[in-house]
Amino acid sequence: TSTAGSGAEGSCGAAETGRAKGDDVRSVLAVLVGYALMAILVVAASGLLMSLFPNEFQTADGTPELPAAGWYLLNLVYSFAFAFLAGDVAARIARRAEWRHGLALAGLLAVMSIATIAASPEEIPVGWTLGELGVGVGGVLLASRRRARASAVGRGQVATTEAASAASENSGAPTAS
Repeated sequence: TSTAGSGAEGSCGAAETGRAKGDDVRSVLAVLVGYALMAILVVAASGLLMSLFPNEFQTADGTPELPAAGWYLLNLVYSFAFAFLAGDVAARIARRAEWRHGLALAGLLAVMSIATIAASPEEIPVGWTLGELGVGVGGVLLASRRRARASAVGRGQVATTEAASAASENSGAPTAS
């Protein structure tokens, strides 16, 4: 009898372990895909702008130079958009604990930004990298929070503000006018 019991426990334990490993792989994959997506899109957009407007990114003799403030602001806008997309994609891949995956992606972004500053502080101004870090982290966290909230509402775990307002309006309680 004890042999059959331990066999059943062993198979359940293996199934649970397999599921946990799958969740771990999905979590790592979610963060890495989110980061790769954001990096590829930012590099591609920056490269496209540099090829379309080469004179904005170099002097007349071909020496690279940082672009004017308008280009920096444009970079921040598309960096935020791509970070938001990356945070949303990471949360969708994770399918659970969306906020924690967003925090992990934001942490990876912070580590990579700090590494960029440490590796080439003379080439790229620290303020530029910190600005990109700020909008990147903000975009990732905003998207993952939005996705986590939508998932929780879908599972019936959180009442939306609209639902709470509608419930209070329909309660028949007098309102101040």
